[in-house]
Amino acid sequence: MAVIVARGWYWYHEPGSEYLVANPIDVPGLRDLINSTRIHPNNNADDSPFASRRIVTLNQAADPFLRLPEELKHMILDCLPSKDAASLRLASRAIEIPQFMFHRYVQEDLPWLWEAEDLSHNHIDWFQLYSSVKLSNLKGLRNRRRIWKDVEEIVTRMRPFRIIARFQFHWES
Repeated sequence: MAVIVARGWYWYHEPGSEYLVANPIDVPGLRDLINSTRIHPNNNADDSPFASRRIVTLNQAADPFLRLPEELKHMILDCLPSKDAASLRLASRAIEIPQFMFHRYVQEDLPWLWEAEDLSHNHIDWFQLYSSVKLSNLKGLRNRRRIWKDVEEIVTRMRPFRIIARFQFHWES
């Protein structure tokens, strides 16, 4: 929407739309944000970030997830996108979302954060990285997210034409 407002014969600057021209490749502050999520090598990177916040209440006595082994809980979480896993976590305190699940959420929900591919799995607090990036106001990341969304739309719209072109090539061969 901000692009539509600003475009025309001359660029019209709308306050708050500065992210449209921010560099999506070299994002100032991103390296510091990522470095702030590193954990000490002695800490267990697979622990849940919520484990220390577990509070048992009377309502949890009826929670069916309390009876399930961790492996089954992880299998259930593995089938859910991040929003549904967060909802399940709110519904049941027996659900602990482990760090490796947040690693997956970073890959699925933030595909434009390609710097995450180079990070060591064991030395990053993936929950902290996921939360920090989602809440980040870094203009370069905001522009990168916008560009990624536009490119995905272009690829989606081109898909039918690729199928037709492939069919025509095989037909003529």
